[in-house]
Amino acid sequence: MDEVASLIGTTKRHLNRILKKWSEEEAIIRNGDTLQILNWEKMKQYSNDVRFE
Repeated sequence: MDEVASLIGTTKRHLNRILKKWSEEEAIIRNGDTLQILNWEKMKQYSNDVRFE
């Protein structure tokens, strides 16, 4: 998680808060180190249509 947070320019703590919020909004499911996206439309809204491939 530290590497992901560093890659996107935030802290592990802040990343965990965001992922918790998204989980509560049923946009994702967290299972240990695994994330499953449930709502791609919400992900597009969260990212303002910015995509990294």
